[in-house]
Amino acid sequence: CIRDRSTGEDDTLRVLESQNYETWDHKQLASYIYEHMRDHLDNTEQLAKTQRVLKENNLDGNKLKNIKEDDWRKFVLEKLLQIYPPPKLEFSRKTHPDVQKLLDIPIKLKDCKQGIWFVAMKTLTRMPKFDQVYDENDVWCLDRGGRPYFSPTGWRRYGFYSKKKDETDEEFQNLVKNWHVAYHGTDKLNVDSIMEKGLALPGTLVDGKEIKVLHGSVGAKCAIFVSPSIEYSSHWVYTKPEKIGNEYLYCVLQVRVKPESFKEQGNTLWKGGWADTTIPFDTRFGAHQLEWVVTNPENIRVTGLMVKKEKVNPETSIKERFAKNKAVRDARQKEIGTAKGLWYWNCAPTGGSVLLRTGPWQPYSDSDTEKLETAYKSGQSHCYIGNLKTDVGTNAYWVDFSEMEQKRCDNLLLRRAVKRE
Repeated sequence: CIRDRSTGEDDTLRVLESQNYETWDHKQLASYIYEHMRDHLDNTEQLAKTQRVLKENNLDGNKLKNIKEDDWRKFVLEKLLQIYPPPKLEFSRKTHPDVQKLLDIPIKLKDCKQGIWFVAMKTLTRMPKFDQVYDENDVWCLDRGGRPYFSPTGWRRYGFYSKKKDETDEEFQNLVKNWHVAYHGTDKLNVDSIMEKGLALPGTLVDGKEIKVLHGSVGAKCAIFVSPSIEYSSHWVYTKPEKIGNEYLYCVLQVRVKPESFKEQGNTLWKGGWADTTIPFDTRFGAHQLEWVVTNPENIRVTGLMVKKEKVNPETSIKERFAKNKAVRDARQKEIGTAKGLWYWNCAPTGGSVLLRTGPWQPYSDSDTEKLETAYKSGQSHCYIGNLKTDVGTNAYWVDFSEMEQKRCDNLLLRRAVKRE
């Protein structure tokens, strides 16, 4: 079952906002990893078994049976962090790998004069419980206000929030739960200004300087452009990734967007940035879904700083992505031709033979069939279909074409076979 780490409902970790990772003791770090990096715990346990954790605490297999799984995992983390203490100033060779990921906020971001981290800490509310390291193998989709929130695979989120004056906790929780998740890609200098002053429309004066339109203004001359795809938002033309050592550093703002406050449009990159806009840029979204045009800055709120490092040259990375996605699209179209397919989902009772390819089958609605067929033909890997009524009620679902399964947004264990014919 996937738990949404972005809701902020989990208050088990309480650390003063003025603290940072380097000052936390092993119990605080253990709690942090346990709450925000559960996808990495299997590796943590495997590492623990090669160390002296079990032996020094007189734990054998029989004794472990009497410890609840959650208690055991947390216990191992605490003991492991005593063996591999977090560094105070620089990384130690003995730093636990999961802890290093948490501590690895690039020095460039921490620069006290112009670093993004410094500006964010000064101007926004730091919210560590929103932090998350997303594993390279993370594949999930959550529903936020009737729009998909796909896993930002391979990224790290550092939680920040720009709370409005007189905003109540109830209003904040409603925003987090019901506003759509999107991303705003911009270069480092603009990120500093956005963190400090908020997202502003082109033409607005900030510190005596006029905000200018960057990379064109297709869809509106005076608007803020965001995308539900973090991959699209991090395109090098928007983010201008900086090379640090042998890696390129990408920074993207995660934002929340008020429902029905924007216009949706497709990929507007020029041919040098994406050779054919009919080819999906991010295979979890249709080419027509990549940009949201917002004309009122009050309808956008910054909720986090997303960071990723890659060794591949940004322009090369985009060309490789295009070639890969085009190959998938071409192969898919060659396979199915021009005939229109019909889509069905296994409607067996929950808990029964819901994954069998023999059915029983129920057809999707005409609108959902059209959505699935368009996504499949275009070469998408996933397709969010939204609310669907089954024997356990109405819930939001998405389809994973690689496994030909329908999965529930709030629980990956609740999945059903799908077919096209």
